[in-house]
Amino acid sequence: MTEQELFIEKVKEGAIAGWYEGKILPSVTIAQACLESGWGTSELATKANNLFGIKAKEDWKGNIHTVKTAEYDKYNRKFYINAAFRKYKNWEESIQDHGRFFKSTQWRAENYKNVIGETCYKKAAKALQNAGYATSQEYAKQLITLIEKYKLDKYDNVKGVNNMRIFLSVGHSKLKGGGYTSASGYIHEYKYCKELAYYVKKEIEALGHTCDVVICPEGQFTKWTQEKSYKLPIANSGKYDLVGELHLNASNGQGNGVEVLYYPNDNKGRAIAARGSEALAKLGFKNRGAKSRGDLYIISQTNPTAVLFETFFCDNKHDTDLANKLGFEKIAKAICYGLIGDVKNGSSSNKQSIISESSKQVDGSCVMYYKEGNEITAKFIAQQLNIPCFRDNNKDLPNDQHKNWDILYIGDLGKNRTDTAKEACKKFLGWKI
Repeated sequence: MTEQELFIEKVKEGAIAGWYEGKILPSVTIAQACLESGWGTSELATKANNLFGIKAKEDWKGNIHTVKTAEYDKYNRKFYINAAFRKYKNWEESIQDHGRFFKSTQWRAENYKNVIGETCYKKAAKALQNAGYATSQEYAKQLITLIEKYKLDKYDNVKGVNNMRIFLSVGHSKLKGGGYTSASGYIHEYKYCKELAYYVKKEIEALGHTCDVVICPEGQFTKWTQEKSYKLPIANSGKYDLVGELHLNASNGQGNGVEVLYYPNDNKGRAIAARGSEALAKLGFKNRGAKSRGDLYIISQTNPTAVLFETFFCDNKHDTDLANKLGFEKIAKAICYGLIGDVKNGSSSNKQSIISESSKQVDGSCVMYYKEGNEITAKFIAQQLNIPCFRDNNKDLPNDQHKNWDILYIGDLGKNRTDTAKEACKKFLGWKI
């Protein structure tokens, strides 16, 4: 492989995930990274991990790196200024921020509206230049040249992006004899999700995609394990670009909020899960965040990227009262926005509020533990995932910062430390042990 091909390999997965994060075409993202960073060799790329030349404006709360940079006047004459740029922990964080950048403020969402969602790389490149992303009048031409020389448009998968086919599963089933495998409280999990699914389908198909609602045959199964045998062959048939499953959470009546689950190290899944949990949180549910799980068959054994929505707690009065007040349509729109990154026929203010919430800067994933006995396990998981590890003591990571992180929590997952370690590896790393 050439140095250029190696660089493309390093950034392509993040660029593809960026489509689901901010609807920026992967070929354009990769070309920007190549051009702006000098194939990863520029001072910004090596000292600040900034691949896209994104400057640190007043809304940026992170670290800053000041560097001499070239600008161009209206006659395309080059001159230099000292400018402050965003500084990141690594390239992955830079690519994630690029995906969020174009919707990170209302002004940017409006300014880059012809870039966001555009599926023709030539139009997207020209729209970037027209919106003033760079001052060079050759910017669009340079991006298009890179895309065509290295055939970067193969990563766009326009059919999968523009005309997606969604497998939407209703979690659990009704068993032979009339029992259910789902939870129940103030709201019955299975019955609620079964009705909600068709509202979600309506929202997805209003955007031009196809959505198949998959429900286990009622009154036929004798145990919950038969659900897996029914759903997996359909999900893995090759017809689907994305898998989503609807659930409600339950605990002892004290748990509350929304969380969306994805498979460990699946960047695309993580982006969808984060966007979905944030969109539902905007409706009033506590945001428990995007969480990686490797032990659930609908996530770990499906070929397409898969996410599982735990929309709210069905045994919590606050959550269920809120769900009843909101109604199916509003919750379905938030789930649709999580899956697709767009909604149809919503008010502009409501849509913008979802976009703003879903574009919040987060600091990334981390592992957290409370008991000293779980420290070794927590640090091992963090090492495997190459993410930070904190003790839950309000010192390593203050409580008011928890909302900014996607936290993988190592609690008492087993009867003893050994069992906890095994369960953590299965849950967060997807190990089959």
